[in-house]
Amino acid sequence: MAETYLQLVNDVRAACANYQNHARQARVYRDLLAAARRQRDLVYDRYLKREASVDRIDKVQTYYIDTEVRYATEINLLNKALAQIEAMGIDKIIVFSQRPPINSRSESSDNASVMERFGLTDRDATHISRMDNVEEITALFDARKKVLKGLQRTDLKLIGCDYRFLEDSSAKLEKGRWFSPADFKNNANVCVIGKNVKRKLFALGNTNVVGSTIRIEDEVYKIVGILNNEYGTQYPEIGGQNDMILIPMSTAKAKFKDYTFYREGRQYKITRVEYDLFLIRVADTQYIDNTAKRVSSYLEKLHSDTKDWGMVVPFELLKQREQTQNIFTIVMGSIASISLVVGGIGIMNIM
Repeated sequence: MAETYLQLVNDVRAACANYQNHARQARVYRDLLAAARRQRDLVYDRYLKREASVDRIDKVQTYYIDTEVRYATEINLLNKALAQIEAMGIDKIIVFSQRPPINSRSESSDNASVMERFGLTDRDATHISRMDNVEEITALFDARKKVLKGLQRTDLKLIGCDYRFLEDSSAKLEKGRWFSPADFKNNANVCVIGKNVKRKLFALGNTNVVGSTIRIEDEVYKIVGILNNEYGTQYPEIGGQNDMILIPMSTAKAKFKDYTFYREGRQYKITRVEYDLFLIRVADTQYIDNTAKRVSSYLEKLHSDTKDWGMVVPFELLKQREQTQNIFTIVMGSIASISLVVGGIGIMNIM
């Protein structure tokens, strides 16, 4: 029995030495783990039949279970991370506005008004849409309005979006409907809310959310739908869909333009951002890397004064994470197999 375990240890070490071949090594790991489990069962049967100490056997069984649970938990976390990245859209390039570092500000008096302008523009959208391999651009705009529950400010966001946003995201409607072309044409005061918005702003058990209204500062919006992103997708700078109150982009632009006014003490401040995020869908993911480089090169030239934008390419992140997961699976699987082997040897030693 001991020789069998030692042979399994050697096999595991040999598998780890060539972990670069991910797919083949993953199969090796599964075979080794299955063999180790079979040996574990043989040990249980043999020594339990010999009336071994129940307490000792229970301890070793617990050790086996803990080892496998830890391994499964780590793998599940990695799989969840991969699913979240994939949900962002492997055929998308995500470009987002970000507040640039503040080097200096002109504030000559306590009553001075400060204008802060940064981020993506209509000009950027037009230029990028004409690039090869760019199929379409879906834009998002953060209205930067305070969303209150009573007198308490929440972390929810009022977001203007294009008609294609539901299709381009991984969210699904739970109730109600998505925006209609007429909503965009008429600048309608309607909204679709994320599931967390419902939970935070409405009483538990309220089944009449669709059709009710939300007041945000001086505006009232009728809720026409509730959406849910089961992956919890988070977009840079503006957060997740489940925490968004979405309104038609035409409504957002008609009401707020590109300006956000707010007051800090005696000082009024203005933030101007035309768009907060572009979801750039490419026609062919084979050339997504080249397309991303062209977009980056363009933005570096047009926004050369300051770094007020960022970029995420989910396809590249997915490839990196998958490569990491394959290596991690082999290493963790090998550790789990060795743990099973060591545990089996431990049973023999205590009997």
